[in-house]
Order: sequence, then structure tokens, then C-alpha cells
Amino acid sequence: PLPPLVLLLLLAPTAAFPLSLSGRTPLLRWAKANSVRPNPSLTFSHTFPDGLRGVKANRPIVANTTLIDFPLASCMIVGDEQPCPVPEFVEASYWESARLHERLALLLLAEKLKGGKSQYSEWIRKFPDEFSTHLARWTDQELALLEDPSLAEEAVWQREAIDGMYQAFSRRCRNTTVSVDEFRWAMDSVLSRSFVGQIPREREKMRSNKLKDQVLVALMMRLKAKFPTASRRLSLMFPRTRKYFHGTKWSEQLLLLEPIIDMANHRTTARTDVSYDFKKDRVTFKTREDWGEGDQVYVCYGGKPSSSLLLSYGFVEPSNPMESASLYTLENATYALAREKGVSEQTLRERISECEEKGTLEHLKKAIVSSEGLHKGAWSACD
Repeated sequence: PLPPLVLLLLLAPTAAFPLSLSGRTPLLRWAKANSVRPNPSLTFSHTFPDGLRGVKANRPIVANTTLIDFPLASCMIVGDEQPCPVPEFVEASYWESARLHERLALLLLAEKLKGGKSQYSEWIRKFPDEFSTHLARWTDQELALLEDPSLAEEAVWQREAIDGMYQAFSRRCRNTTVSVDEFRWAMDSVLSRSFVGQIPREREKMRSNKLKDQVLVALMMRLKAKFPTASRRLSLMFPRTRKYFHGTKWSEQLLLLEPIIDMANHRTTARTDVSYDFKKDRVTFKTREDWGEGDQVYVCYGGKPSSSLLLSYGFVEPSNPMESASLYTLENATYALAREKGVSEQTLRERISECEEKGTLEHLKKAIVSSEGLHKGAWSACD
């Protein structure tokens, strides 16, 4: 027989977890059931005229408006100190050796293969079917068109690393049958949609009786596997239990897939604030700028040059303020200018030695130029 509390939670209506937005679509009904609160003035997963999906403002939005807030219990989370949450899918010893991105990809894949039985099914259905624009999915001939050997080399390394993970997973987890394309899809999803969680230490204050905590974590993770609906509702009602259900009680580093906000596209200049309420275990995204009706609402994934955006997300941003280029000819040009100004070879060698001592010569050999101008290290070397 089920414990009374579990039975109560299974029978409790989802309306017990209020959301200011009525469930008009399966995704929004899923959001309501998981206490995810998207702003009703926004349409998520809207297809714009250019064919890209993103977040659309249905009416004007002013600065300091909340775009979405959600409990961490609604996220897919892995931690650096976490027992395997899907032992039926991944061998515990393999999970222990896997890094965070692979762990999250395996968790996502395990949930996707459950189909409609997954508690994340409606959200996962909104993930892209493939990531052909990611550099790791480009052919060698396409990579050659970049005319950037170092970036092409990174893409090949990433492709081979992912395929190497798949081979290791297939070899060590023989009870699980996954195709290489499914594994690549999960890794590409995580690389392009995950957030690094600097949530204030999951460890909090380590209790003296760690053995008791370990037993509690093991029991609650088993409860989550057997009764996902009940455990989800317990996590929402009692936020501090989430760390036990997810098994991240002792983790200091988290990697997360965060619901619905992962549908927002990137713009480097987008002003977005992310805050975490420790007591409620909730994350809030707020915009710090105004958006007009019909505008696409952007968030910032972080200041990244185009090479990083293309490698990790499969796109480049027009007029990217973080764009930079290397000037390999600046060193020779500087020496030529010095000689033209009448600087003797002896003085030039002395100046070069000074740059070596200061550590600025490398900036001269490979000067970095961005939208803000020449890197200050290069200016220092030129002076």
C-alpha cells in the first residue's frame, strides 16, 4: 500500500500549484503542473518570419518585468557529487566517471526514451529534432570553407569526443540500446541549452550525520523513480526536499536544463538579470529593457565571440560586440615603423627584451582586435 502522503499527492489536483497563466497548450499545462510561471504577455516557441523560433512579446513589456520564474524541481539537474538518478539506463560506475555535460545528456536521453511517460515529455517535445548547424555536425568539406583551421580543428575534436563518449557508453552500459544519432542529439542539446548552476552551495552546512543523509537521499531518489508525480509535488510543496530527490545534496557544481526560457534566443546586448531565491528554491529571469509589441525578446547567453557561438550554438550574431580578430602582421609592422623612425637595431632589441620581461610580446605577435579596438596588451607592447 502507498504511504498516505504519497497517495494524497497523487490524487491532489494540479490546481494546487497555481500559475497565473491558464493552460492553453500541452506545454503550458505542463508548466502549470510544475509551478513554472511564464509571463502571459509572451509567446514561447513562436516562429518568426525568418523561420527561427523564439520568444515573442504579445504586448509592450517594460524594464524590470519578470519573463519567467520556476522552481529548480522543474529542471533537469545533474551535480558533481550525485548518485546515478537513472540506474536502469546508466551503470553507476559509468555515471561516476562521466563529466557533467555527459551526465545531463544521459539524463535527457533517458527521459526522452520514456516518451509520454516522462514527467518532462511536453517540454522535451519542443527541443529541436536535429542540430545540423552545429560545427560538430559539419562535414570536413564544409569546415574547410570556414578558412579558420583552429576553429575547424575544435569542431573535429568536439565531434570525435562525443562519438568517443558514445562508444564508451555502449561498451560499458550493454543493457541500454541507444543509437549514435540519439546520443549526438542529447549531447548537442545539452551543449547548446544548458546553464551552469552557481546556485549557492548545494552542500549548505554539512550535517554531522552524513550516513543518515546518504540513506535519505537513496530512499528519496528511489521514490522519485517509482512515483515521479508524487515526488515532484513534494519538491514543489517542500523546496528543501528537491536536493534529496535529485540526489544533489552534496554537489557544489550543477548543470541544468531550465524549462521554457531555453527557447529564448541570444543577443549579447540583451540586459537580463537572473536571481535565485534560496528559501523557495526558485529562479527568476527579468528583463532590464523595454520590448515593443511583436518584438522578439532576447536573453544573453554570455559575452561570446562568433567562433564560440558557432561552435556551441550553431549561429553567429550580426555586429557581435564580442567579435575579435588576430593580427599576425602587427609585430613586423611595428618593427618596420621603428626602423623608419630611426630606432637603431640595438635599441629595438632592448625594447623587445623589455616586452618579453613584461609579458607583452605575445600581444604583439598575435594582437587581438575587437569592436572596442586594439587589445590594451598590444597597445602596451607598441608603446
